[in-house]
Amino acid sequence: MENNRVNDKRGIIWFLVLTFGLTWAVEFGVFYSGLNPGQAGGIAVLTLVMFFPALSAFIVRKFVTREGFGDAGLRVGIKKYYLAAWFGMPLMTLVSLGLALALGLAQWDLSLSGMAKFLGSEQPVPPSPIDPRLMILANAVGAILIAPWINIIPSFGEEFGWRGFLQVKLAHLGRFRAYLYTGLIWGVWHAPIIAKGHNYPDHPYLGIGAMIIFCVLLAFIFGWLRDASGSVWVAALAHGSLNASAGLPYMVTRDFNTLLGPALTGLTGWIVMTLAVAWLARRGAFGRAER
Repeated sequence: MENNRVNDKRGIIWFLVLTFGLTWAVEFGVFYSGLNPGQAGGIAVLTLVMFFPALSAFIVRKFVTREGFGDAGLRVGIKKYYLAAWFGMPLMTLVSLGLALALGLAQWDLSLSGMAKFLGSEQPVPPSPIDPRLMILANAVGAILIAPWINIIPSFGEEFGWRGFLQVKLAHLGRFRAYLYTGLIWGVWHAPIIAKGHNYPDHPYLGIGAMIIFCVLLAFIFGWLRDASGSVWVAALAHGSLNASAGLPYMVTRDFNTLLGPALTGLTGWIVMTLAVAWLARRGAFGRAER
């Protein structure tokens, strides 16, 4: 057992060095040379770096710890959890939107004027001959029903690393601490792009702290999905569903502060996710993990 712990610690160190080293080298090299994360090229780079945690986990499992992939969660798992992963994140996103509107933290607006702020652009969204309401409806349907299954591939790039490796290596601490520490590290990993205005364009430095809070809460949800289902693919679907629906609140609002809402990355989202985590805790979801 002691030898396993030493091997696990060595694996964690190598995983973090590779994941942070590869990701931050690319992000500092690309985004600090002038490219905006919200531009087409920037989105392509962000998609690329999502695969670095998986690449790092593969290298560590294969060549450092030499343990193979038996506990990585690559099986299909319990199928009922795919439904929760698919629709749970859009549901929480919509609740966060409703809470922001109810609290006056955002104003209802179907003109797409809020999208420019979300993308970190100073220019308004160009006018379109298509009715904005139809565009919003089409985007919402695609984001909820189709995009999660497309996004599952790049999302797997993160989840195979965070939930398929790091969370597994921390499992001996108990689920609560494994999820907490995984979320903290995952949040810090996002720091360079947050500092360049991604997700919180008006708050690049406060946004780093906000992103850490968001990732910690999300780590409890994704972590539970991975452990309850026995599959990292379920966590990847939830991650893909989140990424697909994340921008929907900004399409229908204006006059918002990204730190406060209306998306899950802001205060209203934290409230919604905290309630979800509390509900899971009452059901005993964060008891000691078995490994």
